[in-house]
Amino acid sequence: MDEAGRLRAALTAYRWVAFAGPRTTTGLGVVLLVAVGAPQVSLLATAGYPRWLEVWFVLAGVLTVVAVAAVTAARSRLVAALGWGVGSLLCATSIGLWIASRTAGLPGVAGTVGRWDHPGGTAVTGVSAVFLLLHASLVLGVTVAVPDRRRWHD
Repeated sequence: MDEAGRLRAALTAYRWVAFAGPRTTTGLGVVLLVAVGAPQVSLLATAGYPRWLEVWFVLAGVLTVVAVAAVTAARSRLVAALGWGVGSLLCATSIGLWIASRTAGLPGVAGTVGRWDHPGGTAVTGVSAVFLLLHASLVLGVTVAVPDRRRWHD
């Protein structure tokens, strides 16, 4: 077994662990996506953000709606995969913006450098990481999501 094969085997717990709850997995994914997107959209109600960040807040809302719709209403694996991919894009971008704003700073929000104590941003970052882990478990085959079903082979 090559290095990549050993890594995949370790990440999938050597196929000893698998979950057969497609509706539960999908529901958890939807809850996590809404928990990432809704707080960002709610920041539009507060003034003082630069225009580019307001555009991101709107885009985060749109991506949330698109991902949730694709994941929940999917009748094909392709549509579901696109929904999970859009959700991962949203989460990865949210994490990247949070880290960049706290380390290097971003235009118009220079006052956030070093301010890791904002509970909303920290929560969104954590929830985003959990969604990315859930998506990785789908890609690796540890879990399944709608429209797939686990076909046990005993």
